[in-house]
Amino acid sequence: MKSKLKVIRLLGLFAIALFAFVRLGVSRGEVLPDSLAAAIITKVLAFETSEGRSEAVRIHVMDQESLAKQFLTKKGMMIGNRRVESVTWGEGIPRGGVDVIVASNEKSVLAAIEYARKNRAITVSNNPEMAPLGVSLIVYNDEGMPGILLSRRAAQREGLYWEPQILEIAEIIEN
Repeated sequence: MKSKLKVIRLLGLFAIALFAFVRLGVSRGEVLPDSLAAAIITKVLAFETSEGRSEAVRIHVMDQESLAKQFLTKKGMMIGNRRVESVTWGEGIPRGGVDVIVASNEKSVLAAIEYARKNRAITVSNNPEMAPLGVSLIVYNDEGMPGILLSRRAAQREGLYWEPQILEIAEIIEN
């Protein structure tokens, strides 16, 4: 029953996203608006349920202050059975421990992947061009609709377990 509710909530989010696209006039080839990217990322993260993660979610956004500000609005929000505890941003990798690290350009993505390997963090991007580099989760504008990419290899490397419901909606890539 809980998994059906999760799917219903996620589908509701996509309906809202579609409405936002129509209203905002987002066209093909553009990135998602930061508010929409942050909303989708936090919803999708609820479907990552690997064991051993803390109940607090700490998010670090690299090089994207405006996206970080959207994540700040999620502070205190529940992501599955975990709560967003903190959101930081900066030009480089975080100084302390984080659970989610968001990056959008090649230099920051490579640094985020290295950080994730050492610190068991989840790598996330809003830039689909970063998929070949091995980011676990990417949200993007897929010809006017929100798209979700999940990397099988990156998920294995980061020790992630994605619930089957999200696998039905996301595009799974191997790299």
